[in-house]
Amino acid sequence: MAGGIPEARAPERTLGAGPAPHHIQSEPTCHRHLTDERRLEVARRQKTARIAAVVLAALLAISLGLATAMDRDDPVARQITTPDDLLGGYTAEGVVGDFLLSNGEVAFIIEDVGNSHGEGLSGGNIVDGAVAPYWYDELSSHMTLLEEFPRQAVYSTVYVESDGSGGEAVVTAEGVDSDDPDLEITTRYRLASGVRYVEIETTIENTGTTVSGYAAGDALNWWGAGTRFAPGYGFDITGTTTYTAWIGSTGASTCYGYTIDGGLVTSTHGDMWSDPLVYSGTIPSGESRTFSRYLIVGALGLASVSDVVHDIQGTTVGTVTGNVTDSDSGAPIAGASVSCDVGGNATYTRAWTDEAGDYSATLYVGDYTFESTVPSYLPGSEDGYIAATQTTTVDFELDPGVWIPANGDTLSVIMRPIVSVPAMLLPGDSFEIDAMAPPETSGWTAKLRRGSIEVPLALTSTQYDVSRERWFLTAVVPGNTKPELYDLMVSADRRIEDDARHAVAVKREEPTDYYFVHITDTHLPTHAYHTEQGAAADSTEMDDLRAVIRDINLINPEFVVLTGDVVNEGELEEYLNWRSFTRAKRLLYELDVPVYVIAGNHDLGGWSSTPPPAGTSRRAWWRFFGWRWLNDPPPGEQIYTQNYSFEYGGVHYIAMESYDNYDYWRHQTYGPESFTPRQMAWLVDEVASVDPSLPIIAFYHYDFGWELLLDVYGLDGTLWGHIHRNYGDEDEVPFDIATDNVCDGSRAMRLVRVSDGVVTPCETMRSGGNGQNLRVAYNRPNDGTQSTITASVTNALGEDFEYGMIRFLVRADSIPYAVDEGELLQTVVEGGVATCYVRLNMRNDEITTVTIEPTTGLPEGQFALLRQSWPNPARSGTTIQYVLASPTEVALEIHNVAGRRVASLDYGLMKAGPHDVKWDLKDDGGNTVASGVYFVRLEAGDETLTSQLTVVR
Repeated sequence: MAGGIPEARAPERTLGAGPAPHHIQSEPTCHRHLTDERRLEVARRQKTARIAAVVLAALLAISLGLATAMDRDDPVARQITTPDDLLGGYTAEGVVGDFLLSNGEVAFIIEDVGNSHGEGLSGGNIVDGAVAPYWYDELSSHMTLLEEFPRQAVYSTVYVESDGSGGEAVVTAEGVDSDDPDLEITTRYRLASGVRYVEIETTIENTGTTVSGYAAGDALNWWGAGTRFAPGYGFDITGTTTYTAWIGSTGASTCYGYTIDGGLVTSTHGDMWSDPLVYSGTIPSGESRTFSRYLIVGALGLASVSDVVHDIQGTTVGTVTGNVTDSDSGAPIAGASVSCDVGGNATYTRAWTDEAGDYSATLYVGDYTFESTVPSYLPGSEDGYIAATQTTTVDFELDPGVWIPANGDTLSVIMRPIVSVPAMLLPGDSFEIDAMAPPETSGWTAKLRRGSIEVPLALTSTQYDVSRERWFLTAVVPGNTKPELYDLMVSADRRIEDDARHAVAVKREEPTDYYFVHITDTHLPTHAYHTEQGAAADSTEMDDLRAVIRDINLINPEFVVLTGDVVNEGELEEYLNWRSFTRAKRLLYELDVPVYVIAGNHDLGGWSSTPPPAGTSRRAWWRFFGWRWLNDPPPGEQIYTQNYSFEYGGVHYIAMESYDNYDYWRHQTYGPESFTPRQMAWLVDEVASVDPSLPIIAFYHYDFGWELLLDVYGLDGTLWGHIHRNYGDEDEVPFDIATDNVCDGSRAMRLVRVSDGVVTPCETMRSGGNGQNLRVAYNRPNDGTQSTITASVTNALGEDFEYGMIRFLVRADSIPYAVDEGELLQTVVEGGVATCYVRLNMRNDEITTVTIEPTTGLPEGQFALLRQSWPNPARSGTTIQYVLASPTEVALEIHNVAGRRVASLDYGLMKAGPHDVKWDLKDDGGNTVASGVYFVRLEAGDETLTSQLTVVR
């Protein structure tokens, strides 16, 4: 906005595809690609439904006569001939002519082939699922997924195979693979009596040539329920998860779950969908493969799903049960959530109390923290242990009070570097950590963390600056630190500790030829204002930014510059519980490269028309993106705005906060708009301090007063946004460039090249409205289960990306790896998975392929090689492989963390080449070892090699 007038919206708001791997141009009614009208209508209906979902569902059940249609306990399958068999709910899509499966407890509707909905290429997919007594559907769709969306089963016929009279109701769909008609697909939806799930059994018969590395599973569209969940990963999951339990989704009154009998499942997730793959393997010519999985439907509360998962998988569990009451009156509290957290932080499942305030859930054996929450009460927390086949009682007496759910990762101790103002360093570099703590604090420590990898940092100085009222710690990056984007962790005495995610980027080198990316105006989570219909349910702009992030991670720039209007309404973090800043910060963590962020008017300005008090938006920015001392600057820093600078690759970069002060907060300090006189004085001093040989590039949201005269202030270029269109001449010196917005389906980004101190902006690129213009396809799952993978990169963005990056997740037991294209920069091992970083020139208008596979021999100059054991973690056994360059005497042993030998596996003279040794997880006395960390030790000639192995029971 400028001058208090809303910025012009694009004449057509093109809504983009959901997150990768879905690349398809769909019909306007498709749930991942909704028109504005349809999205607003669905959002309106969603909001209405969530206000009184159970009451509405009951009315729908009565009006549609569902109790009559589905009260019977015996399973039934029939083609629907009357609307009485249809389910209720705003996402219900079944029509007369579809097929009904019901057993009195649950009901599912499978489309006839002529009634295809959403993104299904045919009928034959589940489109509705509900549980008694309300029969309220919140599932958008389920379809059989083959390889990668949109590849799927295309069914030509659907029929009732068993009507249920024999004790099992079966609806069968028959068809072919959408990409390979030689692969014939038969899917049976099986429903038994007294269960709350449908078994989905798919048989793939190969009538053509042998197919290798084939993957199959399901595409689950959670649009209705909306909130995806995976144990250990939490709610609103995105990206990729690998799990052995289940995934689910929670709605206003209905929950859904998805699981298999046992084993490992890899799933990708977007804002409204999950794509689990449960089968992977070769299908020889003339043979078939069959795999099963289960779609569960339950009432409100994930425990209604997880309880069924435990029954399906036959696992040994215990039970937690209890009662939630009002501490003042003793009255039961209905609708309270009881979260069952492992280790106090990773939610496994949640239960909800009934009208009597009672709840229960089955759980794996172990320690849990149980937390009960409900609006208008303060939360309660209790620890407990779940024993096998036993019942543990945990009751809660909640105190009445105002409770607001916690927001996301706010700044507490570490002020810089942080995700929005990171540090880019080389191994051996020292850097400064700004930390807020009392002057008497002592015992400071610091380290870097990436997943399970931790890098301790030596602190060469810890000084408290009285004039600036904070600590400055000088840390040194160890010389052997692998290039990566790390979290920064600090701690001190008196239980002071903090972590700043994605705060430190360790680089391989500081180049003189590189590129970075400029993006602007993301307006998260929605460009609609909170007063507009459907705004609360809309997260369109999250989709837009996520599409751009996926491209950026492939392009692999040195860093990203994001010039403001990160969120749409900065004062909505607590108000209405929108958590705008929380969601924005979490989304930035999906970048694999550092990002420098600066605020804009939507982030800081505040709207005088909104209920939160003046200054709310600016205070929220300080809490999430830095820095809280700006509220009352210390004597050594009399500036109230967030301005900063950094040098990299022969260029000096300056970031300046800019805004319109719409709510007139502290008008004497901030004035009506930026830039303030203090900011301009800061800029003059900053430019004067720069080495005259370095070009200076400034970035900010918008020059509201048109004060930055480039020649006057000695700037060689500026990058900005705000106007939601491109502006400026890329060839002009100095350049003055605006980049189009990310939001509203525009998905714009600008590549900026640097070569020997010459900075050259390129023309704006777009990730695309209906899918990526830069995409990568893998011939096998890129999830750590494969040893050989081929990636094909299609680049239609108009630029060559000489430093593009593919991150292969392959089996750690097959190290070392080699590639046939590009450069394998490094391999990072975590457990049984190795991440191989491959730099690849992604050429414009070409498909570039690269294959990674294990090398056949040892690295040059290496006599012996100890590969990572597989599987790792190990539950029942593992295989250890080592390779010898020539025959030699070896000793292969297992040691515990205390260094004591546990098991002796291989001794004596061994021949050259690879050796596979199986360990049954028993010690030399034949006793099964306990859970924990062990070390594999190989002595080969004069060399001693070790690797780590985790045993899990």
